[in-house]
Amino acid sequence: MNSAKKAIYLKVNRREEYTFFNLRKWLNISEHLDSDIFVMCDNQELQKDIFSQMNFIGDNVQFIQSLNTKDIDRVSRSIANDYWQNAAHAHLTTFFHAMENGYKNFWNIDADDTLVCLETDRCAEALKEVQKYCAKNEIKCMSLDMWYSLKKGTHWSFGVTYSRDSLFWCKSILEHCFDDEYKNLIDENYNIDCFFTYMRRKKIATIETYYFENMEFVHYGNNMITQPTISWYCRWHNEKLIYPIIYSCLGIEEFGIIPIFDDEVCFDIGITPGEVRRFWASHIESVNIYSRGEWENSLGSEYIEERGRLFFEKSKQFIKKYDDRTVQNILVENIDEKQMVVWGCGDLFHRMLPEIVKAAKIRYVCDSNPEKWGTTIGKNITCISPTQLTKMDDVFVIICVEKASVCLSIVNHLLQMGITGFEHIDNWFDFLEK
Repeated sequence: MNSAKKAIYLKVNRREEYTFFNLRKWLNISEHLDSDIFVMCDNQELQKDIFSQMNFIGDNVQFIQSLNTKDIDRVSRSIANDYWQNAAHAHLTTFFHAMENGYKNFWNIDADDTLVCLETDRCAEALKEVQKYCAKNEIKCMSLDMWYSLKKGTHWSFGVTYSRDSLFWCKSILEHCFDDEYKNLIDENYNIDCFFTYMRRKKIATIETYYFENMEFVHYGNNMITQPTISWYCRWHNEKLIYPIIYSCLGIEEFGIIPIFDDEVCFDIGITPGEVRRFWASHIESVNIYSRGEWENSLGSEYIEERGRLFFEKSKQFIKKYDDRTVQNILVENIDEKQMVVWGCGDLFHRMLPEIVKAAKIRYVCDSNPEKWGTTIGKNITCISPTQLTKMDDVFVIICVEKASVCLSIVNHLLQMGITGFEHIDNWFDFLEK
């Protein structure tokens, strides 16, 4: 078996608004990983939609379906209950297909309902670190997943998973799928994740979980309100698994901040909050995480609006807590020698002005209100128009507004202007966590 030959299995089965965006993202990432790409889709109508709506890169993308061989069927029946049969067949297919086609190592990814919130090249860089770590440390299987921390290390599960030595895995699965000890451990909701958790405990193979510092990740689910821990937006930061919407917006800390379990492997490739925001800014009209109907049906529009109001009131209280050192750290981060301009000549700017001028040399503040253009703030800060901003070279913009809708408008405006160096006031919250 050729150890240099790798495969990536992108499993898709859901026909949702987000499916095509997520699959396109994973296809682009896969192109950077020097692997043969297999899109596994058992839904024939969805497969037709994918062909009609997407253009594939290169000729190394193939469509396959889950295998239904005698071996896979009997293993699946043994390790998973009826509800989880389709998932078990799909996961098992990646191991047996890889082994039969000479792929020693491979990725197994749920490509329809997962999204890494980074640009393509950075995602590929991150996954390459996992490959190198597994090769160096003889790890047989490693998964990016939230459940391991949520279950305090008692439950391993498939997420963005890298597996090594497909022949070893096929032999091990066939050898242990009928173990009496496994049958005695499982409950009525057992699935293939439970079986791999069992093999991990028995040390049949080295199976680990990983995460990336400061990475933000979406796992789409049927209901993002009532099932937040299995379908939500999360971030790994400072040894914590953070669900920002639960913690910051809904204000439920016990569910919104989870300690990362001790033996999870952390990879730090220098992801910054600015990278994540720029990813969303460039894709904000391409992807719809939440449908408005889902939010309103779950909580009611009045409740959501009230929580949103409380969230921004809480944000204002946070802003007042910053000391000079924190502001200094934020304003100089990743700026180098760029000319700094503040966007937003409103109440927040005037409130923060004493700290801002201590931290950096600011000569201009940009605002969309023509009545403010040409006015002088403080001793030597001039208010300029967006058009004037576009004529400046090597600019770094501090967005100084509070309303999320205004912020998104400014971010889109900056990107259209070709300005990619910017930070928003929300970035300051990260320093409060440190």
